Amino acid sequence: MLAWRGGQPPVTVPVPSRTIVDSERALTRNIRLDLAALRINNPDRFAAVLADPALFATVAPSASTADAAYIRSAFADAVRLYTEAIRDEPGDRAAWVGLAMAARADGGRAPDVLLRTPEIVYAVYRQLTGTGERPEPLELARWLDG
Repeated sequence: MLAWRGGQPPVTVPVPSRTIVDSERALTRNIRLDLAALRINNPDRFAAVLADPALFATVAPSASTADAAYIRSAFADAVRLYTEAIRDEPGDRAAWVGLAMAARADGGRAPDVLLRTPEIVYAVYRQLTGTGERPEPLELARWLDG
């Protein structure tokens, strides 16, 4: 964190390769998947849901405005909205996932570290916010990418 504050490059620490272990855990329900399915299976209903905030809240109560922007392919808006969500609640892991997906879809602006080892970006961000700093998440990820 001293390097970040001092405008210096990050200290390079080798990240050990990880072994992926099969688990019994199934994919849990995900509002982004639900909205994507609605968009594909019933485009008219999807358009109606997005056009009516009350209907959107009923159909997708756990979805954020960032999720709605992402699912309608407004990726730049989604990046901005996920970034705001992270600034408001740095521990919002769904917003971190959304930010990585939206930044990647928005012309490949997602730094590799955010896509490959998001836990590193998350951990460094949490450390910085614990000291009162609120860096822009993508800027921090780009810095960590070197």
